[in-house]
Amino acid sequence: MLIRVTLILNFLLFSVKSCPFADRSCTTPNWIKGLCVPLQYCPEIDNLIKHSDNQKFIEQSLCGKDNEENALYCCDKNKLSLKECAENRTSALNQSTQLKLSGFSSQSQPIYCQTPNGDRAQCLSIFNCPSLLSIAKNTKNETERRFLRESKCGYEAGTFFVCCGNDVAFMNFQEDAEIFEINNLIPTETCGQDSLTIDNRIFGGIDSDVNEFPWTALLEYENIQTGQKAFFCGGSLISSQYVLTVAHCIIQRPPQKLVNVRLGEWNFNNQGNTCLQTSKGPSCMNAPINVAIESLHLHPFYQVGLSEKYHDIGLIRLKNSVQFTDNIKPVCLPNVNNSPLPGERLTISGWGLKNYNERSNIKQKVNVPVISISQCSIMFERNSRLFNLGFKLGRGQFCAGGESGKDACTGDSGSPLMRRLNSTGKWYIEGLVSFGIGCGATDHYGVYTKVSKYTSWIHKTIKS
Repeated sequence: MLIRVTLILNFLLFSVKSCPFADRSCTTPNWIKGLCVPLQYCPEIDNLIKHSDNQKFIEQSLCGKDNEENALYCCDKNKLSLKECAENRTSALNQSTQLKLSGFSSQSQPIYCQTPNGDRAQCLSIFNCPSLLSIAKNTKNETERRFLRESKCGYEAGTFFVCCGNDVAFMNFQEDAEIFEINNLIPTETCGQDSLTIDNRIFGGIDSDVNEFPWTALLEYENIQTGQKAFFCGGSLISSQYVLTVAHCIIQRPPQKLVNVRLGEWNFNNQGNTCLQTSKGPSCMNAPINVAIESLHLHPFYQVGLSEKYHDIGLIRLKNSVQFTDNIKPVCLPNVNNSPLPGERLTISGWGLKNYNERSNIKQKVNVPVISISQCSIMFERNSRLFNLGFKLGRGQFCAGGESGKDACTGDSGSPLMRRLNSTGKWYIEGLVSFGIGCGATDHYGVYTKVSKYTSWIHKTIKS
């Protein structure tokens, strides 16, 4: 009996070792277990390249480079030219990998997460979640694929992890089907335009150009005891008389009182006309203006003091309408049926902390990636001492960031998270800076109010 067991173990070890790429597991674009190998060992990809077929599949199959900078491709194990690497010959490796990955390698306890529908579930290798693996392999439905992307909660050793709950599709909520009348006071033709072209150039950000993001606003507060004024939050002009921001920036917090909105600002240490020398000649802007406030409008479901900050959105009605200029323009409201996907990069702009102890006087900008709800929820699980037990992100929230040194920070609350669509050439406000843990730390994401979920409320609230 002992001899037989020893022979079986030796056979399994030999099978694993005989495949030179056994430690390079990956997931193919078709969601099949694969190995990351040089092109000569993957006839399927080699054939596609030779015939210039399915360029997108080829690009998505890239998984790295070897020591000589040659491309490596994620190849279906059963389609490798090396028979010893086939699926049935590496079962021992697959089992050990599954066991290792189910706890994110270094974790001895299960990792819990929030599904896109708000349920609590475990973060597992997609190969251990048959329901979502079936979607990955078979569906061509965009809504189902979006649910899959929102379910992603991690990535390790070439394998996706998903928040594996009972659902495989988004639940239907009544507010999603709400029909509202378009408010003509909100511009759609003249919105979202600045005088610059997009490039890939806040916390860890860089100075914006003079007339870039001309809808960004600063909220000015006055200490009613000392008379001292200061800027504490941001906002965005969406019409000639309304500024969009977060609710927690416009609730009254004595002794601070919100008194003005500053528009057309770039450098609040320079109050005159500003000109910068560029490659195309001088770029100039008019002096900024302070506009008094007529009324404040909190979302009716916002609760003061709630740590989750659900429905953190509000509108400021200005005392007077403003004239649009090169440095004062409205941003576009988002398309309710075209929200950004996880992985897509959006742009924040504001005047918050430039680094850990210095606030910027010049408008900053930085690009950050959208993060899936499931992946973001793990941050709250791991920081449960800072949040209520059972903390959940709401349907009107989403996450972005998580890259070292790039983030919104103190003073950026209410500032816009924006997307520029190539199809229109315009900027759309997708999110409002709401809250986060620290500033610019790896895997610590910022939470944003999802503007598209409140489009109906915005259109109904704005009055002539």
